[in-house]
Amino acid sequence: MKARCPSTKLPIAGQSGDDVAPVLLENAGLYRSLLDNTPMGISIINSQYEVLVTNAEQARRCGKRDSEIVGERCHRAFQGEGSPCEHCPGTTAMRTGLPAEVEIQVLGDDDSMHDLLVQAYPTFGRDGAVSGFIEIVEDVTAEKRSARALRSANERFRAIYETAPLGYQSLDENGKICDVNPAWLRTLGYVREEVVGCPFIDFLTAESATHFSECFPSVRECGEAHGVELEMVGKDGRRVTVELDCCGRRSGDDDPAYIMCVFRDVTERKRAAEALRASSAGLAALADEQKFLLENMRDYVYRHDEHGVFYYLSPAVEQVTGYTVEEWKSHYTTYLTDNPINDRVVEYTERTLRTGEINPPYLVEIFHKLGHRVMLEVSERPYHSDGRPAGIVGVARDVSERERAESEKQQLEAQLRQAQKMEAIGQLAGGVAHDFNNILTAILGNTEIAMDGLLKKLAPDDGLLQNLQEVGRAADRAASLTRQLLAFSRRQTAQPEVLQLNKSLREMEPMLRRLLAEDIEFVIKPSPDLANVCADAGQIAQVIMNLVVNARDAMPTGGKLTLETANVELDEDFCRTDVELEPGAYVTLAVSDTGCGMDAATQERIFEPFFTTKEVGKGTGLGLAMIYGIVKQAGGHVTVHSKLKKGTCFRIYLPAVTADTQQPTAPKVEQRAPSGSETILVCEDDEAVRELAVQVLRDVGYHVMPACDGTTALNIVRACSERIHLLVTDIIMPDLNGRGLAETLLSSRPDLKVLYISGYTHDVIAHRGIVEEGIDFLQKPFSREKLLQRVRAALDGVPAAVQS
Repeated sequence: MKARCPSTKLPIAGQSGDDVAPVLLENAGLYRSLLDNTPMGISIINSQYEVLVTNAEQARRCGKRDSEIVGERCHRAFQGEGSPCEHCPGTTAMRTGLPAEVEIQVLGDDDSMHDLLVQAYPTFGRDGAVSGFIEIVEDVTAEKRSARALRSANERFRAIYETAPLGYQSLDENGKICDVNPAWLRTLGYVREEVVGCPFIDFLTAESATHFSECFPSVRECGEAHGVELEMVGKDGRRVTVELDCCGRRSGDDDPAYIMCVFRDVTERKRAAEALRASSAGLAALADEQKFLLENMRDYVYRHDEHGVFYYLSPAVEQVTGYTVEEWKSHYTTYLTDNPINDRVVEYTERTLRTGEINPPYLVEIFHKLGHRVMLEVSERPYHSDGRPAGIVGVARDVSERERAESEKQQLEAQLRQAQKMEAIGQLAGGVAHDFNNILTAILGNTEIAMDGLLKKLAPDDGLLQNLQEVGRAADRAASLTRQLLAFSRRQTAQPEVLQLNKSLREMEPMLRRLLAEDIEFVIKPSPDLANVCADAGQIAQVIMNLVVNARDAMPTGGKLTLETANVELDEDFCRTDVELEPGAYVTLAVSDTGCGMDAATQERIFEPFFTTKEVGKGTGLGLAMIYGIVKQAGGHVTVHSKLKKGTCFRIYLPAVTADTQQPTAPKVEQRAPSGSETILVCEDDEAVRELAVQVLRDVGYHVMPACDGTTALNIVRACSERIHLLVTDIIMPDLNGRGLAETLLSSRPDLKVLYISGYTHDVIAHRGIVEEGIDFLQKPFSREKLLQRVRAALDGVPAAVQS
C-alpha cells in the first residue's frame, strides 16, 4: 500500500526544520536504529538536493555505503544524473509545500523489473520556508503484481459471465434482481435497466411464481436447489421454459444473503420431446409415408451387401437409368462407361466396408438404356451387423444437367479469360504500332529530304544514295508490319475490292518465307488463268498468314508447305454441305502441310471459337474461327481434310468475279501542284514528326507555325491577327486532343480547314468516336509527297473520299 503522510510538516523532537539534522546527529543511535531497520529507503535532503541523512535500505538500493551518499546531491548519488530528475517528487514538494509522489520502474538485483513508489515530504525552517524534503522509497512490486492478478481474474470472470450461453442472475435476500448477464437478457428480450431491482417472480407465470416462492426461503439460508423448472414470460409475451439451479450465499456473519442462479433455456428441448411423443404415436403412418417417398422420389436408393449383392433398389432406378430393377441388379457393372471417374467405385466401396467411414459424394458415369450417357452423384454410408460393416446404403442422383452446366460455365470463363487477354494484347499492339509510326514518319520523311539534297550533288549510282534508298525500303517494310499490328488490334470493317489471289500471294511471299524455319520447304503453285475474286485485301492476307502459321506449328521438325490456287466449279451436291453456298464458279486456295495432322473429333470442332489443340498459353483458339468468319463474309466456304501423322489441307473457296466486274475507282480530281503560300498551323506532340512536317511545308513555300500541344496552339492563334488557312493536327495528344483543338478554333475561325494525322488507322479513330467518317485524315507513316498532296487537297477543299 502507498504510505501517506498526515501532515505537510514533519517536526522532529520539537525542533524546527533547520534543526532536523542536528537533532538526528545528537540522537544518532536511536534514529540510526530506526532508519536502518525500516524496509523502506529513507533520505533527508536539503533544498540544494544534498543528502543529509540516508538509511541502510536506501544505500543498498544504490549499491553504495551510506557514507558515500551523504553529502552528495541526491540525483547524482541515486540516479547518476547531473541534474534533478524531470519528474522529481522532491522538486514538486519543495515548490508546492505539499507531499508528492511518483512511481518508477528499476532493474532489481534479481534482474527483474521492480515497481518503486517514491514519496517526498517537504521540511520547513524556522522562518516557515521550505528547507528541503524527506524522500521515502517503497518497493510496491508485490502489491502491483497482486493487483494485476486480481484485475486479470476479475476480467476473466467478467468475460465468462458476459459471454456465457447460460443465463446468470443474482438475487438479494428479498428476491429482487441485483444483476443479470447478456444471455439472460437475450432469452427474454429485455435490457438491463428494465430488470435490475425488480422482483424475479415478476418475470414468471403465476404457477411458476408460486413454485419459486415456496423454495426461495430454504435456498436463501445458504441452501441449494437444482433442476427447478419454471416458465418465464418474455418482453414480447412469449413463454420460455427454463431449468434453474440456485445456490444461497452469505458474504459474512453480518452481511445480507444473496442467491446466485443459473438457468438453461429448455423450451426447444421440451418441444422436441413433445414432438417425439407425438411421432411415436404415428410411427406406422410415417413408415408408410417413407415407403411412398422412396418409391416416388427422383433419386434412387439402394442397399447391397459386402459382396455387391443388392437387397433393395427403389423403383426410381428405372426412371434414371432406363433399366428395370431386375436388369440393374443383374448387370449393373456392364452399364458403366469407360470414363476414368468410374475407377473410384470399387475403391470407395472397399474403403467404406473396410473402415466403416462415410465417403464424400462421388461421380459415376453410366450408359442409359437408350444409349446416351448419364452422370450420377452417389452418396454412400455403411450399415453394420454384429458391430462390423456389413454392406452399403446409398442414394444415386442424376446430375447430368448440373455437370453440363458446370462444364459450360468453366468453358465460358476460359473463353472470357482468353478474350480479355486478346483485348489486352490488341491494345498493346495498337499502342506500339502508333508510337512506331511516329518514328517511321520521321525516318521516311528525313530520308526523302536527304536523298533530294544528295541527288543534286551525287551521281545516281552513288553508294550513299543506294544506302538511303535501302533505309527507305526498310522503313516501308516496317510500316507494313505496323499496319498488321494495327489490323490485329481492332475489328476490321470489310472493304471489298477486286483481287487477284496470285498477285496477293506474290506480294506476301517474302513475308511468309520469313515466318518459316529453314527446315520447311515452301512452294507456291499459282494457276495461270486464275479468275478474280471480290474480298477485303487485308482480311484475305490475314487468312493466308494464319493458315501458314498454323501449318508451320504443325511441323516442328520440318516438312513441306504448299499454297496452290485453281478455278473450280461447285455443283449442287457439293453446296449441300453449306446452306449459304450457291453453285457456280469459284476460286480455291489450298494450304497443305505434311505435319502432325488431326483426328476426326478435332476436325469437327476446328472452327469453333476458342477451340485449340495447342498448349495453354500457346494458342487462343480464335485464328481458324476468324478465318471461317472472313471467308463466310466474302460469300465463300472453307473445308479441312487431315489424317494423323499425314498432314492437313485447308481449302478456301471464294466466288469468282465475272470478267465485266470492275473495281470501283475514285473520280479523277484535278489537283494543283503540292505547294503554296498559305498559313498552316502544325500541332504535333512528337518532336521529330513536327519538325519534319514544318520543314517539308516551308520548303515548298507555306508559312508554317509549329505547336507542340493543343494549349500552345490555342495561344499561338489568340496572338495571331492574320488568317490561318489550315490546321494540321495529331489526333491523340495529352491534355487537349486534336478534335477538341479543331472544334475550339472553328468556333472563332469557321473558314479554317483541318487535316488530321495519326499513327492509328482511320477505322480505329472513328471507332473511338474522336472523329467521324469522311474527315480529312492522313495516317502515319507518310512520305513527304503524300503530306504535300493531302495538305494541298485539304486547302483546295477536295473531298476526303476522293483523295488518293
